[in-house]
Amino acid sequence: MSKVSQKAREGVRELYIQGYPIDEVARITRLAKKTVMNYKAIDKRDGINWDRLRIRKAAHNPLSGKENVFRVFSNYFRGAIEQVAINNDLTDWQKVRKIGVLARDAKAVIELRDLVNSQGGEQCNDVSEDYGFATKK
Repeated sequence: MSKVSQKAREGVRELYIQGYPIDEVARITRLAKKTVMNYKAIDKRDGINWDRLRIRKAAHNPLSGKENVFRVFSNYFRGAIEQVAINNDLTDWQKVRKIGVLARDAKAVIELRDLVNSQGGEQCNDVSEDYGFATKK
């Protein structure tokens, strides 16, 4: 891979790690969404997992703490649902099943957020509002 491509991929990766969704990274860099996804796949193949780096960065961000970790999950679920919705290789039934699994996982994250909030200290908010997966109180 050329140095230009390597530098471009590193810049795209950094935007993603900072918390921008793939669509927004593509818009900012003026790259096709598919190109951003290809960069992410190439790095994953090479042992660089963007999602893990993003979560690690969020967990160690002193400005936003726990809230930022949950925001990363929120952005992940939004992106994953969008990807399923636009995937023309899936039947409607497959899309419903995949979105159902994502919904179940999102609800688990929201329940975790509620558990964290019940422990006191810094509160984590705004995750369930993104998807309508409110938990019963």
